Amino acid sequence: MRPVTTGIVVALRSTAAVIRRRVMRFDLVLRWVVALNFITPCLEARAEATYLSCSGTVRMIRAGILSPEEPWIFSLSVDLERKTIIVDDYEPVPLVGDPSINPIVFGLSQPTMFGVRSGTLNHVTGTATVHIIKDSLQVLNGICKPARKVL
Repeated sequence: MRPVTTGIVVALRSTAAVIRRRVMRFDLVLRWVVALNFITPCLEARAEATYLSCSGTVRMIRAGILSPEEPWIFSLSVDLERKTIIVDDYEPVPLVGDPSINPIVFGLSQPTMFGVRSGTLNHVTGTATVHIIKDSLQVLNGICKPARKVL
């Protein structure tokens, strides 16, 4: 091979290597853009909910008999955009009325046989009262503080 031809071949190979690196960079950038476009709406949707960790007491009412208070911990997830509150792992319960008025009131319009029946949350002091129907009526009272989801 002549020196001129060898120089052209070397130049073409180095140009091809540069193009491959640029394509790989572009591919990586494109993947990040796609990933961020997917992740960002998920984070925005999660940002709307406020997570609260509440500690206080629970009392059970069964057949008209009120049990003594016991220490209790529960969580609230308040979603003002969807106008719902989730207590622990129960189904979401709709807010009643205007959530900007204190206290926030939540509950079902129709009586339920299981789950969260009603409750209030004072968004200034953080005091919460929740009524849950299981095998008895549970009345949760507590003070709630902002929390972060662990997972």
